[in-house]
Amino acid sequence: MADYAAKKRVLKGYRVQIFLGDRSQAEASRRTFLQQYPDIPAYLSYLAPNFRVRVGDLRDRVAAEFLKEQLRAGFPGLYIVPDDIELPALKVVPAAATAPR
Repeated sequence: MADYAAKKRVLKGYRVQIFLGDRSQAEASRRTFLQQYPDIPAYLSYLAPNFRVRVGDLRDRVAAEFLKEQLRAGFPGLYIVPDDIELPALKVVPAAATAPR
């Protein structure tokens, strides 16, 4: 059972690619993005010879299109890519909020 919990699970989904190029510019682009949108995850990856920055963990194309439109002004040339995404984090509800009255 412990092995099951330790395994990383991925889900097929979408991300918005905001940058493709050299490493220093990719890191700067990721930093800029995270400063503007701290609640949206940003991933830096390497695919020879370029580094790419992809953002979001979106389960469907409609959500990806919505995010793309939100980011269009600040990150020109972005596009949607199918990718393996992280499972969404579960929201923790305080015990007091769930207790019957």
